[in-house]
Amino acid sequence: MTIEIQFASFITMGIVGFYLGCMFDTNERIIQAIKGSRIVKGLCQLVFWLIQSMIIFYLLVKVNGGQVRLYFIIAIIFGYWLYFLRFRKVYQRILVRIIQLIKAILLFIKKTITTIIIKPIKLLVLAFLTVINLVIMMVLKIFSFLLIMIGWLFRPILLIIPKNVRKYLVSLSKMCSKIIERVLNRKQK
Repeated sequence: MTIEIQFASFITMGIVGFYLGCMFDTNERIIQAIKGSRIVKGLCQLVFWLIQSMIIFYLLVKVNGGQVRLYFIIAIIFGYWLYFLRFRKVYQRILVRIIQLIKAILLFIKKTITTIIIKPIKLLVLAFLTVINLVIMMVLKIFSFLLIMIGWLFRPILLIIPKNVRKYLVSLSKMCSKIIERVLNRKQK
């Protein structure tokens, strides 16, 4: 490995250390926001560190063919230390702003979807149910009117019918009218 490759590898690993500091803080913010058990949070941490290890090794392969030296690890520690001392507070403020921006965008999208899609669908369903309710009420009123008219037309015939049969028919008509009345009262409530 030439001196140029070693120098490029050292600088790259310093940048990786800085990057790891940023990603570590980002990961901590995300882990704090996760509302789950310790197992879920632990799995997220494991996945985070596996991904970071793959990124570091990929960069090593690209820069120097994948050779790991002790001073590369020292460069990573130095990059992280530099981030921690000089840039951590600035990055955390920027990160908080970015998270607030993302939350605001997601809230806007949620409100937009609610306003454009969900509320009109609710109104259409409500209108449809109201129309169906009105149709049922009209049919029941017409049916009730027809029963009254039929009763009025058959009243002279009812006088000819014997009393014991007439009692049965009168009780049957009262029962039907009570049923219709109850259905109409339920629909009006």
